Amino acid sequence: MPAKKKTTKKSSTKNNTRRNTAKRAVKQLSPRARLILLISVIVFAFIIVYSIITLIYRAGKTKTIIQFAPNAAKVSLNGTQVSNGATIWLAPGDYHLVVSLNEHLETHEEDITITNKDAEYYGTLSALDDEGNEYIEKHRQEYTKVEGMVGILLNRQGKENRSEHPILNYLPINNSLYSISYQYNDNKDLEIYVKSDPKYLDVAVAKMKLFENVDLEDQNIIFLN
Repeated sequence: MPAKKKTTKKSSTKNNTRRNTAKRAVKQLSPRARLILLISVIVFAFIIVYSIITLIYRAGKTKTIIQFAPNAAKVSLNGTQVSNGATIWLAPGDYHLVVSLNEHLETHEEDITITNKDAEYYGTLSALDDEGNEYIEKHRQEYTKVEGMVGILLNRQGKENRSEHPILNYLPINNSLYSISYQYNDNKDLEIYVKSDPKYLDVAVAKMKLFENVDLEDQNIIFLN
C-alpha cells in the first residue's frame, strides 16, 4: 500500500510539472502570439460546437438538392420557401414542390416523396411568351448548366437501375417476331412487357432465359398479344 501511494504522488507531481511548464510557455509568448493562440482556441471551440449542432439538426433527415433554371426562380416545399440550388436537409415524407419566377415563365408544380436516400431534383422553367424567351436567352448559361446536371443525374440513375435490375442491360429488344420492353408503374416497380403473336412467345421467353444474372421468376412479366 505505501508503494502505491508513493506512485500516485509521483504521477501527480509530474502532472503539476507539465501544467506549470505549459503556463510558463504561454507567459513567455508575445502579446501577439497570445492573441493568435486565443483566437485559435475560440475558432476550434466554435467548429466543435457547430459540428455538434449540425449533426443534431441533420439527424433523421435526407440530403436534398433542388435546382431549377433560371437561378432567380423561387422554390417552395409545402408553402415554405427554400434556397434554389442549395443543399437542404428534409425529413422523409411527401412534399408539394412549386417553382416559379414571373408571369413570362411557366410555374412548375409536382408532388415529390423524400425517402432515406439522397435526392436530387433539377429542371427548367419554359417561356410562356416572347418576353419569356428573351429572358431565357439572357440566362442561357444557367439553363445549360442545369440541363447538364439533368444528363449526369439520368446517367447515374441508369447505372443504378441496371445494377439493381440486371435485365435492363438487355432491353429493349425489337425484332420481327417479338418485342421486349419495360417501364416503371405508379409504384415505381419495374414491369417487363413481352409483345408477340402467341406462337412466338416461347421464342421470346427462351431469349430471356439466356440473360445472365437474371432470374425470370423475380421479374414482373406481362405478356401482350
